[in-house]
Amino acid sequence: MTAPTGTSARRAGETGLAIQVRGDREGPVLATSPVQVADLSEAQHELWWRSCVRRGMPDVSERDLEFSLQAVPRTGGSALDGTLCRGFVLATRDGDGVEASLTCAMTALQPIAQRAAEDLQRRGLLGQDSTFYYELVLDGPDRGVAPLTPPGGWAGVTDRGGGQVLSRSQSLHLTDLSLAALMQRSTAHGTAETGDHELFWTQGARERAERIARLGEVHEPAVETGGVLLGYLGYCSEARDAFVVVVDALEAKDAEQREFSLSFSGKTWQRLQTVVRARAADLPGLCILGQMHGHPFSPGEPCAACPGTEDCPKQTAYLSEHDRRWTRAVFNAQPWQVSQMYGVDAKGTPTSNTFGLVGGRLERRGYRLIAEEDLEHVRQLPAKGGRP
Repeated sequence: MTAPTGTSARRAGETGLAIQVRGDREGPVLATSPVQVADLSEAQHELWWRSCVRRGMPDVSERDLEFSLQAVPRTGGSALDGTLCRGFVLATRDGDGVEASLTCAMTALQPIAQRAAEDLQRRGLLGQDSTFYYELVLDGPDRGVAPLTPPGGWAGVTDRGGGQVLSRSQSLHLTDLSLAALMQRSTAHGTAETGDHELFWTQGARERAERIARLGEVHEPAVETGGVLLGYLGYCSEARDAFVVVVDALEAKDAEQREFSLSFSGKTWQRLQTVVRARAADLPGLCILGQMHGHPFSPGEPCAACPGTEDCPKQTAYLSEHDRRWTRAVFNAQPWQVSQMYGVDAKGTPTSNTFGLVGGRLERRGYRLIAEEDLEHVRQLPAKGGRP
């Protein structure tokens, strides 16, 4: 298949976008890395979740969708050739043929920049602790902003009229629950992005997750501890929407626990999967929804403004680059994934943050808290109609 009119020929697997890395903001480009289809996997899964499952079409697989990619130009930039982009938009049509799209900022492609920077460091072209800068550009002589459609023949991708389709073999089990009843019986904590799915935690799950994540704080020196979050993918036939309910947390036994890292061993995963399978026999739909762990190290000394601020900006309840790589590897095909982080701020106050996939990247988000007895009451309510 030839490249579409108005675009340059691209190698198999490339999208027509690229990440450029610089050592200085105004310095020369040190590396250019083409954006591959695989780099858009999280964004594609998120769009599938929003456009199909959350629109009442849980049986529509991502294999049934066609995706188009549109670069978003950056205005007021300093690029000499005018190719700078501030992000991209993925678009598709749901099972009813209705268009849906997902706008992603350039930060959704930060892993590409990180890989390029680490390669530069290995080659001695960038200092090990140096700050680097990256930008998203159109890759090729075509400087227009047009739909970027791939050529055929990409490994693992089905081309249907220029659409990008990733292979996916995961089946969904959705638990019928009343979203209105859940909302009525729960309380909001923090804020979620507009249009994002609802995330519910039981109070017990929240308490267990924090207890497990902070176990390492009593060690000398302190070490990271954590585990996985269990729960359900809920679906409300009346609201025709899907959501997430976290009901438990399991400690990662036999894991390698260090001051700045936590690694699950094969024995860890075997133990976790055995427990989940046993519980799912009595609670169909129960699955691993994500991970939680603690960062027990200090974020540094308080700044001069700390005494007059209620929320200290220096805190360790964040996702490190290693954490993000791990979640991409383990939960890549799960756009409903949850990451719960625990730490302390510069004042020594315990902090925590909840992360979910927003715009192709894990970002802080809000959640709703519900008592176990209230969730059980909602579970016993008769479903109003079946799933489509």
